[in-house]
Amino acid sequence: MALGSDRSDEIEENLCEFSKEIYGECGILITNEPAETVREYVEKTTCKDYARMKSIVTETITIPAGIVSFGSERDCQPVPRTMEIFFKKLEVPVVVENNVLCLLEDYTICKIGDSLSENQANVLVRICYMKHFC
Repeated sequence: MALGSDRSDEIEENLCEFSKEIYGECGILITNEPAETVREYVEKTTCKDYARMKSIVTETITIPAGIVSFGSERDCQPVPRTMEIFFKKLEVPVVVENNVLCLLEDYTICKIGDSLSENQANVLVRICYMKHFC
């Protein structure tokens, strides 16, 4: 670890103690700004990332039956029929009717408390890419 894993290789005194608390994907921000200023900045610039496989689901997400579409309520667009293969590979029950992609029944991608499978995570990534379904 760059900060040092024990006293013999730390770059500054006691940094090895700090490095023991760092794990996973993280970063270190060093600044002379007050803590509240940093918190406000982080809250304003934080964005959601898409779910990853084995993540624990925090909300139930269901695609409603009917034409699969995305965008805002004002600018709702049908998902291109070329996406049929993608959704079928992910085991989403879609059909093409009148040249648009449709679900014959509501499809629950994941339920609160589930651990995401690879397929569920891939469907959620696509939803994030397309913004949301309308």
